[in-house]
Amino acid sequence: SGQVLAQSPTDEAVESAIGDWLSQLYLPIDFNVSYEYEDGVLLADMDLPEIEHLPTVKARELASGQIGEAAKSQKELKAEYARCVFGLGIFCASNFFSVTPHMERILLSAYTQRRNSKGDVEDNYIYSVIFEREAFEKPGYQRADPEAFICTFKNRMNKSADGTLKRIE
Repeated sequence: SGQVLAQSPTDEAVESAIGDWLSQLYLPIDFNVSYEYEDGVLLADMDLPEIEHLPTVKARELASGQIGEAAKSQKELKAEYARCVFGLGIFCASNFFSVTPHMERILLSAYTQRRNSKGDVEDNYIYSVIFEREAFEKPGYQRADPEAFICTFKNRMNKSADGTLKRIE
């Protein structure tokens, strides 16, 4: 658990506390966050894990009653990826808000690396959301579907009918 800055902290103290929390965090996925805090607003860029890093098989019960593996469909992978990256954003935002009661808003923009038409890897932003502290103070947000919760805030995302999170500007 991180340090809580109750008094009117300096912007640098908030940034330091966020850095401390991130440095102690261990999750089974790789991601990075760069951030800047000023006057109650945190601007954060999150480098997300790629969809290729999610497990591509799932456990299933065989007719014999034993457990086997089955390949996940593309639809299942895309839905799991969306839940993962939206949940990661909410998880980080809730912990960032806990650093100080003076943080009122977080602008979180999230990107992943994808190949362009030339085959070069480039950063593609796939969602951006303005989290407001007030919503994180209400009970039950932790149980909400991550995408539905993000959609309660001002946001930008472009999700295709097949579940692909497409690039946003």
